[in-house]
Amino acid sequence: MRRLSILLLAVSLTASACSSHKSPGAAKSSPPPPPTAPLTGLIVARGSPFLTRAALAVKIENTPDARPQSGLENADIVVEEQVEGGITRFIAIFQSRDARVVGPVRSARPEDPDLLRQYGAILAFSGGARYVIDHIRHTPNIVMLGPDQAGDAFYRVSYRAAPHNLYSSTVALYRVAGGKAKNPPTPPFRFSSVVPTPAPSPSPSPSPSASPTPTPIVKDGRTVAIDFSTSTYRAVWRWSPAAKAYLRFEGSSPHRTASGQQLRAQNVLVLSVSTYQSTHRDAAGHTTPIARVAGSGKAVLFRNGVQIIGKWSRASLSDPMVFTTTIGTPLLFEPGVTWVELVPLDVKVSSK
Repeated sequence: MRRLSILLLAVSLTASACSSHKSPGAAKSSPPPPPTAPLTGLIVARGSPFLTRAALAVKIENTPDARPQSGLENADIVVEEQVEGGITRFIAIFQSRDARVVGPVRSARPEDPDLLRQYGAILAFSGGARYVIDHIRHTPNIVMLGPDQAGDAFYRVSYRAAPHNLYSSTVALYRVAGGKAKNPPTPPFRFSSVVPTPAPSPSPSPSPSASPTPTPIVKDGRTVAIDFSTSTYRAVWRWSPAAKAYLRFEGSSPHRTASGQQLRAQNVLVLSVSTYQSTHRDAAGHTTPIARVAGSGKAVLFRNGVQIIGKWSRASLSDPMVFTTTIGTPLLFEPGVTWVELVPLDVKVSSK
């Protein structure tokens, strides 16, 4: 019995010694990566309220009477869409930053809720045709903030004529929305800081029997111009190495906000979309072009002075948009601000 006790004690001490020392090859646990904002991919402080709040979309006018606009420079994503008469309008989507003043706020269009339901967004706007309001009201994952729901959040300024004088702030709009939109948006893009290099076509095969290695189509993309209609609505983006961003021009003039800052973006995503005309006419007799934002089409991503040719696809309006290269790999966005240009198929786009 004494020998058995001594043997058990020795085994116990040996096991204890082994468990108290890690093997030389044991992997050390690495700290978790820092959190990032869902719409920009930029690092956000741990515990920041921006990590958990919902996306807020605000309709902003883009006629000459509305320029310079306020707040666009603080949006995470801005969508430019063509509306009646060849003019364009913006959907400014905020989540990781606030805008003390935002506007002029204008009316909604039929594709707005279709675009925004993938973000679970709050949609702030000045009004709209009855069929548009009904569509917003019945679209899942949208919190509607028109004047009837959020009158206290809007105000009119005296230095501009109506209807170009309605303004708000992101703080006021979030306050009025309360807890109706509770979840942060699912990231719509894949982000990577690795800069793609131009490779317009696969390398030639070394022999007839060998297959070329497929590569995405990447070309120089220092400038892109979109001729929505007249020169007043010619959106031009030019890559600035100094700013590490694309700078926006309206025609030949820098597009500046009320703060004096020229609008800029790390990514300019040009989506080719088919459109159809509504049966509704505005006060000038124009019908509303409605973009089809489900299905598929060409996508060109401009980032870091290059353009990557790809495709957008969306199985249904209840699904998110997916962006891929010509070989089916994900389009990778530079962390930062993204402008999305919804371009009808008959609108000219030029780049170099």
